[in-house]
Amino acid sequence: MNTPACTQGIRQPALVPSRPRAEGLASLEARAPDLRLALWHQLSKSSQLTVSWAMLLFLIVLSARPSPGQRPQFSTTSDAREREATFDGRDSEVESEDIIFLSPRADQPAAGAVEFWIAPATGLETDLVIFRVDGREVGRFLEPPFRTTVQLDFENVEHTFEVVARNADREVARSRLVTPSLHVDDVIDLELRQLYVTVTLGGTRVTDLERDHFRVVDSGEPQTVVTFERGDAALAAFVLIDASRSMLGEPLQSALVGAQEFMSGLLEQDEAALMLFSDRTKLISDFLPAGDGLESALGEPVAGGGSAVNDHLYAALKLLDSRQGRRVAVLLSDGVDVESVLAADSVLRAAQRSQSIIYWIALRGREGTGFISQWHDVQEHADELATLKTLVEESGGRVLRIDDATEAPAVFAEILRELREQYVLGYYPTVNTDDGSWRSVRVRLEGKPRHRVRVRSGYWDVE
Repeated sequence: MNTPACTQGIRQPALVPSRPRAEGLASLEARAPDLRLALWHQLSKSSQLTVSWAMLLFLIVLSARPSPGQRPQFSTTSDAREREATFDGRDSEVESEDIIFLSPRADQPAAGAVEFWIAPATGLETDLVIFRVDGREVGRFLEPPFRTTVQLDFENVEHTFEVVARNADREVARSRLVTPSLHVDDVIDLELRQLYVTVTLGGTRVTDLERDHFRVVDSGEPQTVVTFERGDAALAAFVLIDASRSMLGEPLQSALVGAQEFMSGLLEQDEAALMLFSDRTKLISDFLPAGDGLESALGEPVAGGGSAVNDHLYAALKLLDSRQGRRVAVLLSDGVDVESVLAADSVLRAAQRSQSIIYWIALRGREGTGFISQWHDVQEHADELATLKTLVEESGGRVLRIDDATEAPAVFAEILRELREQYVLGYYPTVNTDDGSWRSVRVRLEGKPRHRVRVRSGYWDVE
């Protein structure tokens, strides 16, 4: 078991080395201008993208539209050792029609979330199809559709996509496609928007819908759904636990049990980080892959102090912005903020610019009871709580209220189940103004008037 790196006490998180500790939370937003120009300058000096530039390149998703007419050269091999490594050595190579790559395209660089999708080879009734990327197996199929989504690093390199298909007579066909690296003078203006959609009927999630059921409207304009996946898309989760004095004793222990069970349920491609906070950051872990426990890092945390929900949720969203995959923030708190420098409106704006889904496990207690603090009167606290609820719902997440912290493990498990039962829709907006305007997004279901759809409300159209 790897021992995760953690920060305790008043020290600030060091998850993003390119951000000096001297920066305040609000100043994190001030670094946006001219970053694109700096990106091209960096590319001109090096063929490798550094981690600090990866967050920027994410905004120019390099996976491209499917091209059904694209047919790479099909080839076979008589290398027996390769056949044995793939199957069991009894297979024989055979000439076949070309396997058609529907995605990715051979003329576009591949990075980030990339759809790997083929049409079956003509004349080859397959009983097994294997997908590999750069020699690593990423999918295995017994029947169509032959399709998955892979997460690639933001590195300026070629990638090899390989398909190995076998029929019932143990005849094997192979095909490869190589995507190019990014050249300094390449201009790419394709931004794949991904929507994470939860569908319910009578309070029960619906998991048997297909691509043709969904209709996406972006600022009044119908869109074409070009990618469609289910909830096993990679997760980057940030769990925030309120460790203020109201969580002293059993409440904090129950919350930590729930957080650990949530992380233990992650899949191989997922990652997660944990933050404990009060009026300061008590502990923050690095993002850890699934299977790396946090027990050794937690020690015996003690609740105490006031609560700064806004400041820490804002910081978590900024740290999630640099991660790949489906980004999720899970906050466990009564929501009453008595110490934050930032107002809830600032967190709302950050949430609207983020692509993160936010869940709030809301402990009933001081919430809604006319609480007064040194900084806010009753109405101001009520307004802050209302804004927190709004930003959660606008992100496509939801508020889950519990009466006692001992309910936390069950609620964490419910959130993870919901994420696994989401639909992931991708589309290229028909209009990109890059003018900073707000673009509302609606998703509806064809012929399903009683179904309820929950999804992010929109995004800021910025370059």
